[in-house]
Amino acid sequence: MMKVLLTGGYSNSIGLEVIHQLLHNNIQVVVVDELKEIYPIFPLSIVPYYQQKIEKDSLLKILVKEKATIIIHLKQEKISDSIKESFEASENNIAATIDVLEASAAANVKKIIFSSSISVYGESEELLTENSPLQPLQFEGISKKIEEQYIKNYHLLYGLTYTILRFAAIYELNKKDTLTDGKKDGVYIKDGAAAIIASLNQGDNEFFNILSMTTRADKSRISIEKAKKMLCWKPSAYSFLPDNKIYKD
Repeated sequence: MMKVLLTGGYSNSIGLEVIHQLLHNNIQVVVVDELKEIYPIFPLSIVPYYQQKIEKDSLLKILVKEKATIIIHLKQEKISDSIKESFEASENNIAATIDVLEASAAANVKKIIFSSSISVYGESEELLTENSPLQPLQFEGISKKIEEQYIKNYHLLYGLTYTILRFAAIYELNKKDTLTDGKKDGVYIKDGAAAIIASLNQGDNEFFNILSMTTRADKSRISIEKAKKMLCWKPSAYSFLPDNKIYKD
């Protein structure tokens, strides 16, 4: 039976939904996160939880102990608009991703699924496919671009298989903040988790844009045709309801 190790499963907005969908598909999951107290949704007998930083040696021990063969890497620090704070968060995120890659290579992990962002494309108003130039302007996009490159390098060096999902802003229903400025693209949290689940056995060594809806006056600039074709994924009809709300981490 497949077993997945999930980083950031409790501190990331999409993490809980990913766990729900993994269990629904009878896939074993182990969570590694830094939260000292977690909401008791999943019994430890069903979802083992390791409360610690994402660090190579400790992660390697968990991978060996739990015999996990796939890593879903969601753990990321939020990157602010402050130059100093954003630099520190970016450095921490990049370092954590490298530790995940190092542990994965040492443990002969089958695959890593990485949560990236459409911010890697920058502010271009052209139609964006996965082959479009990466010209990030925001600190988050710069960090994600570097992390993507490390993942590609580890594939070349160690044969580590990957799928990289470039998400639009994650949103849920019944939240206070809405997508109202006419310039936002979003992905419904259940759609995002479904894309991750679809990547477990498909989309090897590929990048995918993941988008559910847009509030733009014309239409989204993000193409999701590749995900529809190669992951057999598409946004749920529910995600297009006009009263959907954006979820802010």
